[in-house]
Amino acid sequence: MAFTPVSARADHLRMGVGDWCPYVCNPATADGREGYLVDIFREIFENAGVSVETVFLPFARNIQMNRTGQLDGIIGVYRTDVRDFYFPSVHLGKGYSHFYTLRDSDWRFRDESSLASLTSLGSVKGYDYGSELLQRFIDSRPERNRVVTGNDPQQRLAQLLLRGRILAFVEDNNVASYTIESMGVSSQVISVGQIGGAMPVYAVFSPAMKADRAAIYFTLLAEGLEQLREDGRLADILGRYGVADWEKH
Repeated sequence: MAFTPVSARADHLRMGVGDWCPYVCNPATADGREGYLVDIFREIFENAGVSVETVFLPFARNIQMNRTGQLDGIIGVYRTDVRDFYFPSVHLGKGYSHFYTLRDSDWRFRDESSLASLTSLGSVKGYDYGSELLQRFIDSRPERNRVVTGNDPQQRLAQLLLRGRILAFVEDNNVASYTIESMGVSSQVISVGQIGGAMPVYAVFSPAMKADRAAIYFTLLAEGLEQLREDGRLADILGRYGVADWEKH
């Protein structure tokens, strides 16, 4: 399939998305919902006359296709995931990396010494969890790490945990809470500690895009988000996913 170069497309955005509910969701498994970040993004840009097409991809593939100019951006990333992309001045959410394990497990995360007894950890390929301590553990102990890929990584991590294949997994607290509840296993899987601080979540634009085009989209995004917040439409969108405004808590 041939792709039109990013610079040649106007008034149309082809955005990569993945399975990271409630931020971005697979409509096939989320009752037709695309995630609140996608809903916000569509509301802002389509009202401004810019059509939005989403392409559902594994995270690592999503990044690669953006860097080669096959996509215009990604909806749903941390700043540390893709430092070379164009980042707007506004973010569309805020998450925290938590560890999750089985309720009857004795393991808890408290500090660096806790990792010494973490015999097996699940994580997603290409994700940055906002902690140099955790990244060092993942990089230096490959035998203790189970890295998953694909379009439904959070469910796969939870399944590995439930089957006893890993002792714990790490994930954004909003994403993990949504996944655990949707799988009906909230009585079995619990959060056992936060690592790192708050991580703003963004919709970003491809480094292959021309800077002046990205600047136009930055303005649309910032002004559109402010309007959504003022007229109550943001609260309506977030309410569909049981999420509160990240700027108000």
